[in-house]
Amino acid sequence: AGKSTLAAAFSARGYRLLSDDLCAVTVTEPQGVLVYPAFPRVKLWKDTASQLQIPTDGLERSRMELEKVHLPIPAPLFQTAPLPPAQIVLLRTELSPDQQETRVLRGLAALRRFDIIHRWRLGLAMGQQALILQGLARLVERAPVAEVARSDNFADLPELVDRVRALAEMPRG
Repeated sequence: AGKSTLAAAFSARGYRLLSDDLCAVTVTEPQGVLVYPAFPRVKLWKDTASQLQIPTDGLERSRMELEKVHLPIPAPLFQTAPLPPAQIVLLRTELSPDQQETRVLRGLAALRRFDIIHRWRLGLAMGQQALILQGLARLVERAPVAEVARSDNFADLPELVDRVRALAEMPRG
């Protein structure tokens, strides 16, 4: 919850967007793990866009029954080449501001977060347990995993961007 809002906030600060919420990841040798760009857009709820002072007039709707729009990302702010993962951030909503902490997940704690992989249950049902676990293990060994708490209303969005950005500056290991 909040991936698109956080992506839009980073983009507003001049950071390049690789993907809004889903992206393809390859695990091969000799390249290792690469994350591929998706589409140069962010899907935002209209009320969230309003809170971020982003006009939505004329923007394409994500789905007609939803008050969600596609916010195009200008070419200079879109990352077109694949990149190795630097950090995996899992967002968690907390109602209480004093519980908005960041937890670094290591080892088994990171491996237990199958939700890093989209539709992992479908993969398990198709008998791909070994492939999923192997890919997840390679991914979390190359990119630190952190669970970051956020408020339920994004009043703290600037501070949330700063906390996520600080993860990239943390020492590895």
